Amino acid sequence: MAEPTLTLSLRIENYYVDDGDEVVTDIRNITVPAPNTDDENADAYHDWAEAVIRPLTGTGRTAGHATYDAQVTACDDPAMLNRRFSFGY
Repeated sequence: MAEPTLTLSLRIENYYVDDGDEVVTDIRNITVPAPNTDDENADAYHDWAEAVIRPLTGTGRTAGHATYDAQVTACDDPAMLNRRFSFGY
């Protein structure tokens, strides 16, 4: 049986703390594995976000401090619409 998937679009705000640079990227209509839970507080949900959403953030910089915010702007699962994911250090 095939793994469940989502088709979604994201607006990603990449903020680079050291130089104050902000880069906004829109990713449209990508298909990703679906989370195995809708519970935003579950460890499995956070693990999914780290594995699936976080790799879509960033602009290739390898040094400095950064934060990344991704918001679902479209999705074939209405429960995911407008969900936000934040990553950074």
